[in-house]
Amino acid sequence: MRIGNLIVDFDPQINVCVQGKMYEDRKKVNHSLTSTQDLKNYRQILNVTNAHRENHDPSGVIKTTRGIKFHVVAKLFPGIRQSVESALRVRY
Repeated sequence: MRIGNLIVDFDPQINVCVQGKMYEDRKKVNHSLTSTQDLKNYRQILNVTNAHRENHDPSGVIKTTRGIKFHVVAKLFPGIRQSVESALRVRY
């Protein structure tokens, strides 16, 4: 399996391994139970894999959508939401 531009492994205890670091895998996320550490881990995974960037390019722009995942990504990378909203106002 891949996340962004990296191949990831899963162990029998349902953990995900990204570049040798293990993270607890959560298939169904209850946002009310998401901890600060969970968000730090997610940001770290995004930074390592570039999964949040166009073409998984480290210098690529951050993908933007109106979906729930983007709302989480926007909180992890401050300033993105404002620039996207500005671009949408200019376009439309």
